[in-house]
Amino acid sequence: MKAKVVVLFVLAMTISMLFGACRRPAPEYDTGFLKGEWIRLSSTDSRSDSMVVEVDMQESIIKYVPATSNFQVGNTKWRNIYTTSRDQLTKRGDFKLSDLSGSKQVSESTIFVLDANNIEVRSIDYPNAPGGYQLWTRKL
Repeated sequence: MKAKVVVLFVLAMTISMLFGACRRPAPEYDTGFLKGEWIRLSSTDSRSDSMVVEVDMQESIIKYVPATSNFQVGNTKWRNIYTTSRDQLTKRGDFKLSDLSGSKQVSESTIFVLDANNIEVRSIDYPNAPGGYQLWTRKL
């Protein structure tokens, strides 16, 4: 009887550990991390580099665009921002969002936090399109 209890205990612990290992890790950042103004330093569409957006939790509004850009001040650049857990295999970053392109297409994208003041935005839908990669820095 005692051996049966030990076997059941070991089996229950093994199952518990397996389910615990399958759980996604908790996100490292929350959307409050992005709050504030960001400047686009470089991208695969240089016409919009130096653009400034202001992020307020789940979206960003364009505050400045260079004359060469197809964007307009007041456009919503990023929508539906939410946290994810970073996963290098699936290229999932720290945040997921809908990103407006210069051609007015909206693509599913991801944000990778590089450090406290720098992020990369990568398009999941159109990684090789103009603007499919963007490097942003926090405006201090």
